[in-house]
Amino acid sequence: MLLGGTSLNDVRDALPQGPVDIIIMGAGIDLDTRLQIVKHAFTASNSTTAHMKDFDSGPAGMLPFVDGVLKGLMS
Repeated sequence: MLLGGTSLNDVRDALPQGPVDIIIMGAGIDLDTRLQIVKHAFTASNSTTAHMKDFDSGPAGMLPFVDGVLKGLMS
């Protein structure tokens, strides 16, 4: 299952729906919000991983970033 969201409330809503294995965040989300999301995810789950994209690769770098995260977790 793939869930989308851009806020801490979106993550709070998603975690009870079932195990969330991976959280991938783009750099367009405010840094404080991204840190709150990571803190909540790690507090609510012992198995969720969080991955935050850099700013420098820009929007075009999102797909390669997600691809790299998923390939890295599968190897």
